[in-house]
Amino acid sequence: MMATLGLLVAVGSAGAAHLRALTTYQPTQTENGIVIVPVTFLVVNDDFSPGHQISYVCRPYLLPLLNQWNSADLVNHNVASQAAISAKVVGNLEERRLLFGDTLRVSVDLTETRPIAMSPDVVDATVEAVLRTAAMSCRGGERDPSWVDLRISGPPDYCGAARVYACEELPK
Repeated sequence: MMATLGLLVAVGSAGAAHLRALTTYQPTQTENGIVIVPVTFLVVNDDFSPGHQISYVCRPYLLPLLNQWNSADLVNHNVASQAAISAKVVGNLEERRLLFGDTLRVSVDLTETRPIAMSPDVVDATVEAVLRTAAMSCRGGERDPSWVDLRISGPPDYCGAARVYACEELPK
């Protein structure tokens, strides 16, 4: 059975260090193909506003694997990271907040991808991971989004999932 929980400590500001668990979804390569797994990062003084987890979808997911000499090598299992895909929340600069009214705007950037690691399966899995992660921000609270505006930059063949989603229709 494969572990579905990865831990990584990210460095934050130099003030008092408070570690918090941040969970996101990532497209991960297994012997059975690409699967979407929840990954937990330990972060220091992270911003926990709506959509904050989106930027972690494409970060490396490093797991130790034993090599032939029984020592561990760290291997990145995140196929989005391997393909150099990036994802982020696009904030509303005019109002200095992440939401545009009740809409969370998310960008998936395929323009700098590595062609050798790129495939429709990788893009589809990355988009699903981004949407599942965005769904975690849709809790129905007064300051939570009701809509997710997914924008995809890159080759037109890969941009079919770009649209506005109601939070209720996002994959969980």
